Amino acid sequence: MPQPASSTQRPVRRHRAARLFGLALILLAFALALPAIADAATPVAGGLLTFALQGDPASIEPLNAHAAGMDGKQVCQALFWGLVRYRLQADGTLATVPAVASSWDVDAAATVFTFHLRSDVTFAAPVSREVRAQDFVYAWNRATNPATNSGSRTSYVLAPIEGCDDAGSAPNGLSGVKALDDHTLQVTLRYPFADFPTALASLVAAPVPEEYVQSLGTTADARNKAFGEKPVGNGPYVLGSWTHGSQIVLVRNPSFWDAANAGKVAEIDLPIYAGAAGLERQWSDFQNGDLDFAALPQAQIPAAIATYGKSSDGYTVTPGGQVLTGPYGNTNFISFNCLKAPLDNVDVRRAFSLAVDRQAISDIERPDEPRQLADDIIPPSVPGHLPGAWPYAHHDQTAAAARLATAGYPGGVGLPTIAFLYPTGVPAEEAIANQVKTDLEAIGARVTLEALDLATSISRIESGAYMMARFRSC
Repeated sequence: MPQPASSTQRPVRRHRAARLFGLALILLAFALALPAIADAATPVAGGLLTFALQGDPASIEPLNAHAAGMDGKQVCQALFWGLVRYRLQADGTLATVPAVASSWDVDAAATVFTFHLRSDVTFAAPVSREVRAQDFVYAWNRATNPATNSGSRTSYVLAPIEGCDDAGSAPNGLSGVKALDDHTLQVTLRYPFADFPTALASLVAAPVPEEYVQSLGTTADARNKAFGEKPVGNGPYVLGSWTHGSQIVLVRNPSFWDAANAGKVAEIDLPIYAGAAGLERQWSDFQNGDLDFAALPQAQIPAAIATYGKSSDGYTVTPGGQVLTGPYGNTNFISFNCLKAPLDNVDVRRAFSLAVDRQAISDIERPDEPRQLADDIIPPSVPGHLPGAWPYAHHDQTAAAARLATAGYPGGVGLPTIAFLYPTGVPAEEAIANQVKTDLEAIGARVTLEALDLATSISRIESGAYMMARFRSC
């Protein structure tokens, strides 16, 4: 029988939560938070749930989990809860609801927010103490201070706070965050932002226990690396083990404070299915009863729906409605390194943007699912969307060739070879990279492709050691 990873993986147990929850299939890239897994039958406490990951997460702790792909987010959401969280509503929208904060007040100018914390929230063992307002002060300063954040990619969420710049960097500390007492956190912003509490559902805003982090090493990088391997949070699950490249095990947190949202199963095993063959192995293991939740290969969608049924709302698993196909917000993009020639030339970037066939990329990634192509940084579902805001975001090879000539490279003559970086772990990424290569070579560019795992790819992008790179942001 195919195995999800190496021979070091824990043996798969057959009599587990499949009998308690029913089986479900998740289409690749569909976002489902582990604490809110939908039941297909009457829930029974205890048991084991086996949930497939699409790759080894780059991070599962608040500093970078939000930028680590869907797998890192799913794990981190089970380990950490912030002041607020998102809750899926019956109409498919997300509502911001209290979590560690029981309530909050805001002044008339929408610049000063006062959060009132619950008194029954605790960190898991070995910290085993109450979560206090100071834990948020520490966590947010850790995330925004370049000396302590090990290059956090999500500190921009905290950028509105006094003491921060627009990129989310606060080398001198966040002057706008104060613990008035153990259960009162006051946040002062640089400008009015009425929706600030909604932003705080981001994982980077979760509390972190300072004394535990400080005990893990003598330098910030060493402490962050150790905390990243064994994070301790306040969520419904705790990290049991993490065997890189093989499996993550989560265990129900016995001290979790919110009984209504406590973990439904005693243990969640998350085998890691990396590489191009991962989807097919998941499908096989799912059919054999060795997975409870799995990503679904595109070619198998019709057969899966015929066998297991399609969820009526796209999100909720019911008997005979187990394939989840609900829409989700997702932005995939190609990054230009504007500090490297020839991409420091704006007309080269415009030419490449016109040359790339976005519809072809969408068809590769989701041939069965119509999607709207981006023409603005703000998606249509978010207020402020401006149709056609990007004049170079449509496909026009003739205009692309003309723009490349304007840049000084007619027909690609004299243009340096372009290195294109893309992540492994998702079969469509290689086909997408080849589509980009074909599109750019059609206007005279020479393109080489390099495939790296997600964590290494992110590291290369952060260090600036790339020319063009494909990135996924959910």
